[in-house]
Amino acid sequence: MNDLNVPRLADRALSQPVRRGCLLPVALFALLALAVTYARISRIRQISALLGGAEVVEVISSAEQVEVFQTVGFGWFETNASSPPPLDLMDKAGQGTRLPKREANRITKMLLSPRSYRQATRTQRGGVFFPEVVLSFTNGTNEVEFVICVESGSALLKAEGGLQKTLDIDPIRNDLARAIKPFLSRQPANWPPF
Repeated sequence: MNDLNVPRLADRALSQPVRRGCLLPVALFALLALAVTYARISRIRQISALLGGAEVVEVISSAEQVEVFQTVGFGWFETNASSPPPLDLMDKAGQGTRLPKREANRITKMLLSPRSYRQATRTQRGGVFFPEVVLSFTNGTNEVEFVICVESGSALLKAEGGLQKTLDIDPIRNDLARAIKPFLSRQPANWPPF
């Protein structure tokens, strides 16, 4: 074969319908991959903005340990509030319960979904923020806490550096309570029955 035939062979190969038809699936796959990547990046940015930054999301998503604690306020309220109230009703009471990896992953997935939060609804629901539990996510020396009040569908996120954000967790409050319940020594009376 001489050098003059090479361009003709290339032209013939590109002009065949089978060759051109192969490009369409490749192009569609590339567009789909770009769309999935963009959606994932968009979701990460959205949840980072909601929770107060990428550092907070990183601690939650890569937590070495996830624990659940009942609050001092819950203990005080359960004893009919016969003594003076504690200084901070949101403090952790006693030892926490370390969650098994499967449950920790399930709760993490819930908390890292933008759909788990109501945003800018301008709606007030009834109920007072009287937190029953604290979810603690630790990664090394970093800790992020969700102080949760299932009854009001609210949570206070607390992170390093004094960050505090109030979150509306109404869309997941029952699912979250259902996931946490087996690890509590006593179920709060104001939680829905499961």
